[in-house]
Amino acid sequence: MTWFSSILSKKKADSFNKKGIEIAEAGKHIEAIYNYNEAIQIDPSDAVYYFNRGISFQALERNEEALADYTKAISIKPDFYDAYNNRGILYKNKGNIERAIEDFNSAIKIKPVFAKAYYNRGSTYKTLKMEYECKTDYKKAAELDSSYEYLLKPEESAPVEAKSARPNEKQSLQSAIGKKDDDALPEIEKIEQRFNFSGKEKESLVLDKESIEQEKVIEKDPVIAIAIYTDAIIKDPGNAKAHHYRGLAHMFLRQYDKAVTDYTRAIKNNPNFAEAYYNRALANENLKEYDKAINDFKRAAGIDPGFAIKDCSRMIEKDPKDVGSYNRRGNVYMNINKYDEAVEDYTKAIEMNPKEAFAFYNRGVAYMAKNEFYKAIQDWTKAKELGIMQAKELLDKYLGN
Repeated sequence: MTWFSSILSKKKADSFNKKGIEIAEAGKHIEAIYNYNEAIQIDPSDAVYYFNRGISFQALERNEEALADYTKAISIKPDFYDAYNNRGILYKNKGNIERAIEDFNSAIKIKPVFAKAYYNRGSTYKTLKMEYECKTDYKKAAELDSSYEYLLKPEESAPVEAKSARPNEKQSLQSAIGKKDDDALPEIEKIEQRFNFSGKEKESLVLDKESIEQEKVIEKDPVIAIAIYTDAIIKDPGNAKAHHYRGLAHMFLRQYDKAVTDYTRAIKNNPNFAEAYYNRALANENLKEYDKAINDFKRAAGIDPGFAIKDCSRMIEKDPKDVGSYNRRGNVYMNINKYDEAVEDYTKAIEMNPKEAFAFYNRGVAYMAKNEFYKAIQDWTKAKELGIMQAKELLDKYLGN
């Protein structure tokens, strides 16, 4: 009877964990934590539950709690390379570079083909100006995962300075958002940047030929288009494109909640669907869910920086006074170490709006990456005056206040 009861308890714990994963993937991390708490209370011996809760804590910037959960996961499962990787990112952001490198080393030792850990260790070496070690790790990451090949291009892998990019600050956060080991999905970590959001209503982005053709169908009759895509989804629930196009139709009708739901399903079926991440960000921006929008803009840029730059340029061409697009394109340039271009875009945003606090803050990050300390301090001081508290934190950090 005890044996049978144990099986039932485990199934119940797994059910809470699964629900937590689904909720977390929708960006509802507080609710996800509640479910992970229930799973842990039933079965405190499962490392994955702690790991998943750590991801949600980290998404909410409750970093000490995330650190404790990753450490607990490692104590239960010493070969949990994902947990070492995520904890390494936290240590790096806290300035504990030695511990960060130790964790990335551990992740690589356990899984020698772990591209993200090589990328993260290389990014950490970059902050130390250890150019040879950085390039060696970037090369290894690119060999293991073609999505990192951009690091090897001369114009994008340029000198070894702290980049604020691909996932933010930038390292790749291995977020096995609750799946175990190799079922992990890529997550993008928080950087020392924020996106500016204008008050304008945002339209969906369509770039490829197929999407443009579908947009014509949607514009002709969005209600009929929704019926068509729904029929396709009924026949094939895993059809990421059908969910995405139905999301475009909902956006056209300003049904942003429904659009978010469809984009989320598209992403679940295709985790590398950059266009779906970007459009979900626009939908969330229209819903004033700015934190969620920030995460999705960064995810889209992390998957395809060129795509994000192209879209921002398209928006600027449509509206040369679109401050938000200059800010966003500047952030993407930061993500690929193009600091001069980032500074140019942030400066343009400031010229159009001298009170554009986020542009001052972000330009300060870019100047610091270029080792132009005095200019960085000036920009952060101005951002602080305009109400950006993160700027005060950086001023305290670099000025020793």
